[in-house]
Amino acid sequence: MSDIADLYQQFNPMKPLTADDADRALYVDWQRELRGSDDDVKFRLARGIARSGGQAVTHLFTGPRGVGKTTELYRVKHLLVV
Repeated sequence: MSDIADLYQQFNPMKPLTADDADRALYVDWQRELRGSDDDVKFRLARGIARSGGQAVTHLFTGPRGVGKTTELYRVKHLLVV
């Protein structure tokens, strides 16, 4: 198979990366790249949920298909469980 076909198959928007995905080369932490800090949306969401004291927390997380919404939420879940 060609290199382009292999690359195309790695970016399937119907199959999000998990928080523990072994192939981290596909994940781009764009906030860390831009800001150079750990104060990104994942940490802010996890911190807010952890501080809620068991009360229901609602956030709207939106964007086009394939941009990483589910992957980011998996990572928030991982931060809360660990």
